[in-house]
Amino acid sequence: MVAAPTEEQQQQQQQQQQQQQEQQSAPARSLGARLPGAFAQLLLLAYSALASTTLQLLHCVVLPGSGERVVFLAGETACGAWPAPLYVLLVLLVLLPVVPLLVFAGRQLPPWSRLGKAARAMAVPARPAALALHHSLTKEFYPDQWHWPALLALQRLLMVVAPVFVVDSIKCSLCLMFIAMVMAVLQLFNSPYAHADVDAHAKLTAGCLLALAMMNAPQRALDCWH
Repeated sequence: MVAAPTEEQQQQQQQQQQQQQEQQSAPARSLGARLPGAFAQLLLLAYSALASTTLQLLHCVVLPGSGERVVFLAGETACGAWPAPLYVLLVLLVLLPVVPLLVFAGRQLPPWSRLGKAARAMAVPARPAALALHHSLTKEFYPDQWHWPALLALQRLLMVVAPVFVVDSIKCSLCLMFIAMVMAVLQLFNSPYAHADVDAHAKLTAGCLLALAMMNAPQRALDCWH
């Protein structure tokens, strides 16, 4: 007679069956489930260049003689002559880091406040694409540090805004140094990354960026002096 399987053996068999089903279903995942994560990584890589190019194309100056407002990179192009999608892109690039940071700031308010309640009520849409995008952006951070991708994007935005709109080279260097210093301090005191090696590398990168900004300011001052 064959002995009946025990409860532990039945659980092991069920776990093995579940693992086999997961292994079989993993290769069958659709390409659409992976696209949000790939799009998120591509957006992070191209965010600085995209924001810098958009701001430069929309940067207008006033001509001294006629007082006409023209595009800085194209003196013969009147300000506002670009198509509307370019302005929509600029708004999206600004809202991309600002909105999550506002939600995070609202959640730090007292629970009884109206803004605090509204911020806590906001959540990621329960759709596969939105959830995959959120997971791809926040998987390297602690759960309570989910806002750090937006903070890093805001840093990149400010780092490209300063050279475009701050004409004086010394003031521009001081702005860049201030931005780098704030981010280095936040990185040092928060340690947002879940992996210690990644967190140490991020702190080193922030420190190097601050050192480069501090060395660039005296060089700009000497260039202006000469």
